[in-house]
Amino acid sequence: MRYHFNLREGAEIIPDKEGSEFATFAAARAEAHASLLDIVGDDIRSGQPAINWRIEIADRRGKVIDTISLDFFSTEYLRPATY
Repeated sequence: MRYHFNLREGAEIIPDKEGSEFATFAAARAEAHASLLDIVGDDIRSGQPAINWRIEIADRRGKVIDTISLDFFSTEYLRPATY
């Protein structure tokens, strides 16, 4: 299935007009996570704030079906380790 990753920073949107094919929604979501980490990493390396980036995952009709943001990473990936 084809999914589109629309990039948002605050109110600005950069639409993904071509989209990419993925076998499953889970594969598209994993790619969106990796893409957001790349974008945020680039901002951090260049000294820019990276707080407002989001990726909207849209279907072929343009309907947004999920949004990946830094909130996800702060709750899922950046939890303190427990021993």
